[in-house]
Amino acid sequence: LFLQVNKSDDTAEHLLELGWVTMNNLLPNAVYKVVLRPQSACQSGRQLALRIFSKVRPPVGGISIKEHFEVNVVPLTIQLTHQFFQRMMGFFFPGRNVEEEEVGDEEDKSKLVTTG
Repeated sequence: LFLQVNKSDDTAEHLLELGWVTMNNLLPNAVYKVVLRPQSACQSGRQLALRIFSKVRPPVGGISIKEHFEVNVVPLTIQLTHQFFQRMMGFFFPGRNVEEEEVGDEEDKSKLVTTG
């Protein structure tokens, strides 16, 4: 949910709410079946994983003024394996070999250390 309220006195309010989020690992023989989930149920009736609220005042001299800025995040459980990370990197960055880049970075670091 995103809500923006513009008032007649040039002030504004912004509200962003993200509901309950769960990420499942569908790889075969996965150690963890759930990669990302909130730790516990919300105490109130509404279940929100993230809530951002801000009040904006009119600009002064061209500089915007945030009167109030609030971020609420529930505690999360993250269970991530290297196999899942590799698969996600391949999905989001196809054609990029993460293993070779990590090795290349280590070689560059060792060259800097031995050269100095």
